[in-house]
Amino acid sequence: MAPRGRPAKKPTYHERERVMRLRADGWSVERIARVMETDHETQRKHFADELEHGADIKIDALLEYAERGAKKGSQASIKWLHERYSSARAASQLEVRSQAPAPEPKPPKLGKKEQQQEAAGKVGGKFAVPAAPKLH
Repeated sequence: MAPRGRPAKKPTYHERERVMRLRADGWSVERIARVMETDHETQRKHFADELEHGADIKIDALLEYAERGAKKGSQASIKWLHERYSSARAASQLEVRSQAPAPEPKPPKLGKKEQQQEAAGKVGGKFAVPAAPKLH
């Protein structure tokens, strides 16, 4: 008996590269599917890794190429890497600051009478107010 329906999609290397490139450029799954003339569910099924990690893979490749250029003395590569690393460092510092617990608010400043009443409540030793008697 012959198989029914269309044969299963087998993504090519070039299709995988294209999905990663478009994802790295910030494209949505639906937009990539429209350009590649496939359904977005097909994209999610056959290109799941590329959709999830493609942008990171492509950015890593760019960083590698830029570093090679910088080592060869390319001023454009050096400048691009410097700006990229500076902005990444600033972003990580903001992230750390946003995760830090907020400082506790200071208690309101007390007036003279309130300070005296608070101090009177803290008196100890032989001048302390005796405890109330226990009633059975």
